[in-house]
Amino acid sequence: MEVIVRQANSSDFETVAQLGRETFYETWRSVNTEEDLQVYLVEAFEPLRVQGELNDTVTNGFLVAEIDGKAIGYLKYRFGSDHADFTDQMAAEIERLYIFRTFHGKGVAQLIMDTALNNLRNEGYQWVYLGVDVNNHRAIRLYEKYGFVKFDVKPFRIGNAVDTDQLMKRPL
Repeated sequence: MEVIVRQANSSDFETVAQLGRETFYETWRSVNTEEDLQVYLVEAFEPLRVQGELNDTVTNGFLVAEIDGKAIGYLKYRFGSDHADFTDQMAAEIERLYIFRTFHGKGVAQLIMDTALNNLRNEGYQWVYLGVDVNNHRAIRLYEKYGFVKFDVKPFRIGNAVDTDQLMKRPL
């Protein structure tokens, strides 16, 4: 199984939108109502919205992990930060990192994360941060292995539900 991680471009918008919808749904369906999930999925992964995000390379970057040309996971990062912890420092946010469950534990998340961190470091970023649901212990353990530490919390809305995300950061 050879996993390829590549930079997504605007022509990948349908793939990224579908991948986002399916991986998010798979991850969160057991702890959210169907109604809340559907509201979020339409809002976050509408194909034209994703296309706009892919076209805005000043603000966003996307990596896609593939096996034999089939997308199995992705990462979205946002360049820059308005968080008070990063005043006068170049910081980027990893906004989403999702992989289909069948590929958990196979090194895919690490490969995507390594690629993202190297890309950000090469672009001169000093910090990277992310939000992770406080109950997503598997993801928190992964981020801690990469040296991320908790520094804040923020609300995360899925439809009418409001969850709590733990913000984690690390220097590059």
